[in-house]
Amino acid sequence: MLIKQKILLVIGGIAAGAAIVGATWYMSVNSTLAKIGSETITSTQLRSELEKVGGKSVLGRMIDQEVIRQAAKKQNLTVSDQDVQEELNNFKQQFPSEDAFNQALANEGMTMEEFKSQVKDRLLLDKLATKDVQVSQEDIKKYYEEHGKEFAEPEQVRARHILVDTEEEAKAVLDRLKKGEDFAKVAQEKSKDTTSAIKGGDLGFFERGAMVPEFDKTVFSMKVNDLSEPVKTQFGYHIIQLLEKKEAKQPTLEEVSSKIEKQLKKEKAIPVELLLPDLRKQADVKILSDKYKDILNQPVVPAQ
Repeated sequence: MLIKQKILLVIGGIAAGAAIVGATWYMSVNSTLAKIGSETITSTQLRSELEKVGGKSVLGRMIDQEVIRQAAKKQNLTVSDQDVQEELNNFKQQFPSEDAFNQALANEGMTMEEFKSQVKDRLLLDKLATKDVQVSQEDIKKYYEEHGKEFAEPEQVRARHILVDTEEEAKAVLDRLKKGEDFAKVAQEKSKDTTSAIKGGDLGFFERGAMVPEFDKTVFSMKVNDLSEPVKTQFGYHIIQLLEKKEAKQPTLEEVSSKIEKQLKKEKAIPVELLLPDLRKQADVKILSDKYKDILNQPVVPAQ
């Protein structure tokens, strides 16, 4: 459930089970989905069970998504593709790699387009909650003076590695690299770290403490383009090449001013648990099924 902890949106996410609910609600034919001996499971049975499990929550989320979109349109509030991409990049940074993010997304049964749609709705909700909030330059300056260290960017390196089981294998790999063989090709052929091997061993950028101690100590003492001797860790033996270094940096007030403004606006925003019920009333939502007549009486619980 890692991705739910990382990317839970205020208006909720329609993940695997919910997506199936949405798909099966509209099945017009009661088809047989599975047979177990002489017994069958039909689409009607599946739809009924899924509706029991997630019907109210999914319908509630679908209503709130539409309420948010209509309210934003009415007030001429928009979210650009660039806004969505920036937020998406922020989410990705919370994972060790883009592959890890994509895998977590897949584990929840969500496509990238579904996730982007939810991000856009969340950003629209943020704009609705902060549209009347004013933040002065003095507020921004004061926040920077008090919290500037929070924006500090630590030293980072980008490296690639080849992981094998024994020291002998590692020495053989190092010998091939010193003779001029392409690192990426050797990584794809030899490395047992399959996640990085498909990218030529590339681990991307990371800061101190992100890797196991032996790896960390070696890579942060290397010069760009250097190849390490075999490094033993709990995973095996690594041959490491340092590709890039980024020195620690303290961004200026001007560089982080827009981030601070967004943060201060969020702190002063209308709480979601107050905003959404009000938006529902303005949208004149009507529940036409007795089964779901109490759905709008459920309290709005903000994401943690």
